[in-house]
Amino acid sequence: MELGNLIFGHSRGICPVPRGFTSDTYEWQERFITFLDRIGCDGYGFIDDITHPARNSRGGVTTELFEIKPYYWGDDEMEEDAPNFVYFPSNYELRWYKYPLRDSYANNNLTYNEFKTMLKDCEKYWEKNFR
Repeated sequence: MELGNLIFGHSRGICPVPRGFTSDTYEWQERFITFLDRIGCDGYGFIDDITHPARNSRGGVTTELFEIKPYYWGDDEMEEDAPNFVYFPSNYELRWYKYPLRDSYANNNLTYNEFKTMLKDCEKYWEKNFR
């Protein structure tokens, strides 16, 4: 755990999530940032279109399939404890420190292929419902 996250951060969980290259030589963080870009979010998870119907109170997105809540800087403990990304079909929850996959933790372990498939599913849903 990064020192800043240990002292000030909100990223906690039972399963550390790789940020960079793994033994499979895939870049987890880059794949997630690509996903964010494809659905119109910036590199922190904020949706670019502030009038978008899926925009939530944290500036991310909430859909029937997934939710993105950018890192929270405030003092509300309920918001602080909320995961930054949730994939509802499997209840996969991902938390990070300041930006996606920095010192990140999840409630379940995934392989890179499972992670990639989940994000592709989210992209397809987005394309079907919001493009």
